[in-house]
Amino acid sequence: MFSRLKMKAKAFSLIEVMVSLFIISVVIMTCVLKYDFKTDVASRKEINTLVSDLKSARSVAMNAGRSIQFRFGKESYGFYDSNRGEFIAKRELKNGTIRLNKGEADTIDLGNIGANISKSSAATHFPTIYYETKTKNKTYKINCYIATGRVDVDETKK
Repeated sequence: MFSRLKMKAKAFSLIEVMVSLFIISVVIMTCVLKYDFKTDVASRKEINTLVSDLKSARSVAMNAGRSIQFRFGKESYGFYDSNRGEFIAKRELKNGTIRLNKGEADTIDLGNIGANISKSSAATHFPTIYYETKTKNKTYKINCYIATGRVDVDETKK
């Protein structure tokens, strides 16, 4: 009889095993979702910075009459003042890569666009910019319209 009690004390019930597995699965899912959330927030921050830089470069090109170029690398971009011959700002991308839709081109030229804006040019926009996250699960398509300065950011999940 003593040996039976001893074995009962060592055994786990089915409910205890199921509760343990449930707790472990909840902890694992929380960690996975939290990691995805952090990378998503970091990517959105980089995209918002890019959009802000596009808008400010457009404003400088329109208001000051200076020629501004956006120069893109795979993991960085910067805007370059053609009149002064220097970079105004250069930013490294830590959470994604960037490319244009024009194939091998890596520059968007914002010349003196103040004189070029009219009602007919409201529909025209700069080349589409594609931002792909490092985890390769999302691509963001960024369109900036010349006349209005409106920027559309569309997210595509793979």
